[in-house]
Amino acid sequence: MNNFVFIVREPNLRKGQVCAYVPSELRGDVWGLYMAGQSEWDDRPLYICDEWTAYINGAMVGKELGKVGNRSMEHDVRHCVEFAGYASALLVAIERHDPAYPDREKLQEFVAYNLKRTLKLTEPAVFAAQVEKFAACYAPGQPCQGNQCGTLQWQSNVWVRQRPILGGTKTIVTKPKLVVTTPAQPPLIPVTRPAVVSCQCSGEIASLKSQIAKLEAALASKSGCDCEPPKPTTVAFLDGSGRVYSSQTVPAGGTLKIPPNHVQNFSRDGKLIDEEKYPVGSPIRLRHGVPAKVK
Repeated sequence: MNNFVFIVREPNLRKGQVCAYVPSELRGDVWGLYMAGQSEWDDRPLYICDEWTAYINGAMVGKELGKVGNRSMEHDVRHCVEFAGYASALLVAIERHDPAYPDREKLQEFVAYNLKRTLKLTEPAVFAAQVEKFAACYAPGQPCQGNQCGTLQWQSNVWVRQRPILGGTKTIVTKPKLVVTTPAQPPLIPVTRPAVVSCQCSGEIASLKSQIAKLEAALASKSGCDCEPPKPTTVAFLDGSGRVYSSQTVPAGGTLKIPPNHVQNFSRDGKLIDEEKYPVGSPIRLRHGVPAKVK
């Protein structure tokens, strides 16, 4: 853009960490959308600069087309100033969380370049209050006056302006105090404990212990129990047609014996030839070409 290109790497921090360094008075209309939201960009904090540049370019094109005073352009300019605070907070977060960031000076130059472009768009008085809020947090007064911004430099977490004078430059520095907002802590709720209530119930406790001991003794000896003794169980074995071919009555705790398998041999026209019994688990002998049915 205007013969400028900046190539920088992503710093080693997350977009969500930048939010802690944005003063509450600079959190504007798009805070929830771009800063608190857009979690899919959280590992790329330079996304802040992408959105900022898009708003600046849109506002500058609107100005070139003579749309000064247009509601849409005013909307873009206000968000340019809003993102100036977010981009400045990004520089603060990098110094706190990634002081060895290799492209720090390049990124500072890029933010300064876009900050000058932003402030040139805010010359109408309608933006004065918003610019003053930004300046109170990150800059010594209004850096731009009459399109003369001078050179902006990032020093000690604020922007300072160098104004050209005869024989050199003069640095205008009025460093505001940077206030980092932190989430408010919920108030402590006092815990009230119930008063200790004493009771004279030793007799009742002794009676309950005696009853429990009697029950345990009765269960251990099985005496005094009115329970019916377990009854034997009759088990029926059915063939393939649902008819009972064998049954057993097994006492409680007894073992069930599986009866032998009944094998019926039929002729090819479906007539029963004979019937054989095979013990459980033994192989079944089939006659030549004669199908067999196992009951």
